[in-house]
Amino acid sequence: MKKINKMMILNLLFFIFLSACEYSVTHLYIFHTNSDQEIESVAIKNEEVNLYQLPTPIKEGYTFDAWYFDSDLTNEYTSSKVYKSDYYIELFAKYSINEYSVNFHISDTEIIERKYNYDDLITPPEVEKEDYIFDGLYLDNNYEAP
Repeated sequence: MKKINKMMILNLLFFIFLSACEYSVTHLYIFHTNSDQEIESVAIKNEEVNLYQLPTPIKEGYTFDAWYFDSDLTNEYTSSKVYKSDYYIELFAKYSINEYSVNFHISDTEIIERKYNYDDLITPPEVEKEDYIFDGLYLDNNYEAP
């Protein structure tokens, strides 16, 4: 009986010791923006990982999609995938290229619409009209701004 009580007391003391020794883990987030923009690394306590809002990087001509754990952009970041043992968390930004619609007004009634990605070379449609010579493209209806 005395042996059981001693064991219970030792277990209780051990549990109290472990509770007192509980420590907070801090994760260092390192951001690879895959653009000209740099985002400084940030240290986040483990208990604040779910509350921390990741920064949104900017890349001209692109829309930010998400952060990924890998440079191949296959393993998307979620705070539920962060473990206490992960001290360094490297994240990689993924983007989608922006698409634009360009309308070519050939006449008062004819409009040709084309879609282009950012950085695409915009090529006008070939226009032929009997008894007319193509004079060029203009940005306004008065044919003054080439």
